[in-house]
Amino acid sequence: MTELQIKKNALEAFKNNDYENAFHTLWELGVEDFLQFAQKEEQKIKKYNWFAYNNQSKGYSYFWNTFVLQENVFKSCFTSSKPVELLHNYYSKTTIFNKAFEIELAKQYPTIFIESIRKNEVFFKESRIDFLLKEDLLIHEYQIHQDVWESFQIQELRYWNEIKSTITKLEKYSLEQILFFTVEYFETNNFENNFDIINQSHLAYVYSFFMDLILRNPSIKHENLSSEAFEMAFVESVYENEYPELKKAIFKVLDIINKRQVLNSRFFQPYCFNAQFQPKYIYESLHFYESPESHYQWNVDELRYRVSELAYNIKGTNIVEAQLKNGAVIENKSKREEDYLDNKTLAFNLQGIIETLNDLKLANFYFKDSSPKDIKVEIEKIIKPLCVYAFNRYTRYYKVLKNIRNANSALLNNWQKAYLYLATSNEDSSQFPFVYNTKQEYLDLNSIADENFENKTGFQVLNQFGFNRSKLNKFDRFNVRYSVIENPFVIIDDYIFSPILFFVNFSSQNVFVNSLLKNNNRRTAIQIEDKLESVLLKYDFGVFRPTKKEAGLIDGDADIILYDKDNVLLMQLKRTNLRLDYKAQYYEYINTDLKASIQLNNAEKFLSKENSVFNIENRKVTKWIVSNSFEKVNTQINNCSKVNYLDIVSFLTDDNKETFNSLPGFISFFENDSFFKMIVNPLIDNDDMYRKMLSLTNIDSRNLLWKDFDSNKGEIYRHFYDKGIELNKKGEHKNAIKSLKKCLELENEDVEVHGAIANIYADLKNYEKAFFHFKKALDIIPNNPFVLRNYAIALRESGDNSFLQVYSQITEKYPFLNY
Repeated sequence: MTELQIKKNALEAFKNNDYENAFHTLWELGVEDFLQFAQKEEQKIKKYNWFAYNNQSKGYSYFWNTFVLQENVFKSCFTSSKPVELLHNYYSKTTIFNKAFEIELAKQYPTIFIESIRKNEVFFKESRIDFLLKEDLLIHEYQIHQDVWESFQIQELRYWNEIKSTITKLEKYSLEQILFFTVEYFETNNFENNFDIINQSHLAYVYSFFMDLILRNPSIKHENLSSEAFEMAFVESVYENEYPELKKAIFKVLDIINKRQVLNSRFFQPYCFNAQFQPKYIYESLHFYESPESHYQWNVDELRYRVSELAYNIKGTNIVEAQLKNGAVIENKSKREEDYLDNKTLAFNLQGIIETLNDLKLANFYFKDSSPKDIKVEIEKIIKPLCVYAFNRYTRYYKVLKNIRNANSALLNNWQKAYLYLATSNEDSSQFPFVYNTKQEYLDLNSIADENFENKTGFQVLNQFGFNRSKLNKFDRFNVRYSVIENPFVIIDDYIFSPILFFVNFSSQNVFVNSLLKNNNRRTAIQIEDKLESVLLKYDFGVFRPTKKEAGLIDGDADIILYDKDNVLLMQLKRTNLRLDYKAQYYEYINTDLKASIQLNNAEKFLSKENSVFNIENRKVTKWIVSNSFEKVNTQINNCSKVNYLDIVSFLTDDNKETFNSLPGFISFFENDSFFKMIVNPLIDNDDMYRKMLSLTNIDSRNLLWKDFDSNKGEIYRHFYDKGIELNKKGEHKNAIKSLKKCLELENEDVEVHGAIANIYADLKNYEKAFFHFKKALDIIPNNPFVLRNYAIALRESGDNSFLQVYSQITEKYPFLNY
């Protein structure tokens, strides 16, 4: 029977609910093809994921309760190339709890079992935790993970119970009253942290969690206060302390959510979704280590987002400056120079956002009305009023507030006093730290700002960028569905609400990219292929783009193929959300990157054989996953490189840039990160914010203490360590070494202790002992940049020229590191 006939027969049996026949027939393909077909990775065949729950089939139940338990099937599935991806279906896409299956999995393949428990956050489920903590489930080598699961689950549940009990105290108040003190909490925190961008990102998660929680609570009612009444009541609540118990409860619950989010970002998410974040016992204490390479990659990924936005802002600036030279005018009704400069900055920023969206082919917004066809609106008509209003509120509120804070040291940590000063010293009525209007009031404001503004379009914009309370169901704390970054507005009946702290996100490209992808991704995804093809055609190498018919013939997928006589580059384009958290990154890897790599590898196999589409012949093949996200750019996924789409398009569309004389030159330019280096190196040299993001102290491997199983022993260990560091600061170097060596007697595998001793010996010019401890530290955590840097300094001071090799090692591993 041919492969096609096997698939056809299996599919027919599955449709007829003959699951035993379906799975046994499909198994004839071999495990890899079996898993690929059954998990719906062959997108050209419309069918269910056979391993996941759906309400029209019980095939998933037969597979997990019967089929997979057969000895040959079990072994083949969990020695295949993607067992963790298979188990994602079991743990996250079904409600099956087959203890016999999980016990056998933990026994035979403990690392796969543990990784799947981590990746699917199973230990947070109260119904599963007792089973996961069974004493004989895992052998001693792996039982540290059971300690992690137990302590994580206990701490998270403790926080959640505190949150629930405090939320009940809010239920006797109106939603508006809750919002007053919610705004005050976030304003106070932002103000005390000096408007720090990283802290603002953290606060966005806290706010999203809280708002998702209270908006789904039916006991919290909306009063329908008018805009004027809301503003007046806000001022009274903040300054007259009208509801002290409510304020206390809100600040308490937000503090708890804040603490939970700290644990989520520092421990829970890294442990679950970053394989480099591993638990380790250090003298009766549970610690977590993250490799320096992983920590560095995370910071570089974050930097890429900021650099991309900056690059497009520069592009927008150049376009607007050229327009001004050709007679265009920046409107400035007030005639003040400061306002003119603000409006000019706004024009630069707005044009940069438009250029980003144009390159992503998100040039239009689609919505429905009474007509059968979708209505298409140019994107500038959508984003301009939002961006202008957000920038206006930023300059009138935050810019003024920052100036007040910087000019008066007595107000550095008192938002209430600073805001009172702002409110009483200005006649500007728009200086509230929130937006609260009826929908019509908001639309009227836009109409005043732009005479071409259309109310019909404006209502659709509110629906697109708003989180509507009337459409919400039960709250899930592990799957918070509200994100203030993507939906700055909360829609409450006829009113819209947003704290200015988050409303100003409308002046950032990220909020528009993510929302517009939801709006029209399927409509325009093919157009990014058109865009990339058009900019590639001007080069000397060949460009081949399979037709729809040809693409249907390929077993796999390659959207664009570049070639010359010796080389072939297969490219698959993926347009995804912009994001930066471990969980989203992992699911992008599973749902996008991994599938793309499989399709590219299949395409390579198909095109390497005789076919009617494109013949690779004996040429060298390179494969690229071309995505607009910045996570793990220039890393390898199943022998495919991940390359950023915006980097390619932004570089190639600038006529002032160099051209490529060969396909290998084009490939090496982007795989060597040359475009990113051109932009980021000057930033690291000249900008404190960028320099700090990639500083040595910020990139060093992380050693985070989670729990002392024996607090007395833990205290003894830290006593010797802290005493050693303090003695060294006082110049008592020998006593410092003695104290630190007490730590080594208790635990010999602590890189920080070895590194500290090595540094002291180096200061004492005892290089032989210094080098011993440097090498010991590097045996524990290879490529630790902090240790490597200090080791190189000691080698140089000792006259050993091998320090050059160590510096070269740092540069190779961490090319953007500021050390």
